[in-house]
Amino acid sequence: MKFLYIDTLIFGDISSCVYYDKIPTNQNAPLTPKLSTDRDFYQYLQGMKPDQQAYLDPLGHPTKFVYTGDPSSKDEWTMCKENVDISTTRIIMSVGPMYFNPSESKTLTFAYSYHHFSPLPCPDLTYLRANNLSAFNQLIDCIDLPSRPDCPELVGLPNNQEINFVINPDNKIGIEDFNEATYEILSDKDNIFRFEGYQVYQLLDESVNISDLKNENYARLIFQSDVKNNVSEIVNWQYDLISNKFVPIIEVKGENLGLKKSFKFEKDAFTDQPLENDRPYYFAALAYAHNNWLPFDPNTNHGQKTPYLDCGYLNIYKYTPLKTEVVNENSIPLRDLTIFPNPITNNGDLIISIPSFVSEDWEIDIYNMLGGRVNSRHFTTDRQYISLNRSDLGLISGQYIIRLKDKKTLKTFVGKLVVL
Repeated sequence: MKFLYIDTLIFGDISSCVYYDKIPTNQNAPLTPKLSTDRDFYQYLQGMKPDQQAYLDPLGHPTKFVYTGDPSSKDEWTMCKENVDISTTRIIMSVGPMYFNPSESKTLTFAYSYHHFSPLPCPDLTYLRANNLSAFNQLIDCIDLPSRPDCPELVGLPNNQEINFVINPDNKIGIEDFNEATYEILSDKDNIFRFEGYQVYQLLDESVNISDLKNENYARLIFQSDVKNNVSEIVNWQYDLISNKFVPIIEVKGENLGLKKSFKFEKDAFTDQPLENDRPYYFAALAYAHNNWLPFDPNTNHGQKTPYLDCGYLNIYKYTPLKTEVVNENSIPLRDLTIFPNPITNNGDLIISIPSFVSEDWEIDIYNMLGGRVNSRHFTTDRQYISLNRSDLGLISGQYIIRLKDKKTLKTFVGKLVVL
């Protein structure tokens, strides 16, 4: 479910969604806490138990979302499967956090869809989903939202106990050209947010929300790269209810060495152990922009509170390291060269990861399975990947061997490509 909140004027996800039984006699309901104090309700609104412990899904993973399956399914984790009596249950969904200055007011705008005649707890959602889409589209039409950078594509090239990543290949949707004004800054000031860099996170699983990125139980930063300029550390200021003042939140510790868009991932950031083959890992990449028209002063509450501006949502990617295969009895690894997508199904771009120890003078040859060379390219560059168009290479359906040869060291790297 998507929501719109006018704190930062972005789209995002609900930060938590849990249930409780108003009259705790429902034996099938997993959540029947006794809520008595303000702190109990506050913890529950955070998607946690009153004792500050996380809820666990059927696999034992911490979650802020209770019943994550399709509500009509009897096979997924749902009220339907648990046969919950919904007559006394209550739902609590949280959006935020949102921060207010003293005496400040803000507006939360949302659309709520419902359907009277669905049997519970196993509803038919056909009409509800149609109504929800209609309401959502009308809501968007009524509100003019300021721009944010789009989230970049994160291309993972799995290999043996490692994944080679390429971020936003060839800047296809112009993320690095982001240059947008915001109405929140006075027009006589520098009101332009400009693209500044990328951040990549390893996620616990595919249920992680963007509001969880600061929680190391759910997300770990594994890569950061930024434009070489006079911007390095970026701090947003958030209002703290306990101290009754704005506190700094470090969003970026920039290297300020220039934009890099590829890197190798070899250790699980949660365990600090080598990656396991055939195990899925989850990732998300953010693009972020920067504007600091006036450094924020927490004593006067004047200045730019949010110089850091990211996508506001997550695209989650799942990649699985793969065991090395062989071409023939000589045990030449097929995955010496990492190729994506593989197989390739259309006339899109083919991305080849270049080993880090290859010199700046190398060539690529493409052979069919009969040994005939169908294409050859020569390069003099130290790039960490190249992007080639299938139609330019003249590849038809079939299997191919791609060979990269370092012309200085004469080392050779081999990969196999399938064209559908």
